[in-house]
Amino acid sequence: MKRDFAERLCTAGEYQKKAVRALFSDKMNGHLDVIEREVKAMFVEMLSDVMSECQTERKRESGPKAAKGENARKIDIL
Repeated sequence: MKRDFAERLCTAGEYQKKAVRALFSDKMNGHLDVIEREVKAMFVEMLSDVMSECQTERKRESGPKAAKGENARKIDIL
């Protein structure tokens, strides 16, 4: 069910793209191609930045605490 819905969304997106391109001339469609590539590159770059920030935050949270031993409890041996 979910796969079928995803395929329908992709098909609808393709039709939408064709409809927008039909509104413009062939010369303008060349500009749309360039804009599309740039937006995709910006999105990939943004995702890359977010992922690297998440990784550094995760390292910052887990690294120093484990090294300092802040999570350890003191036990007296009698």
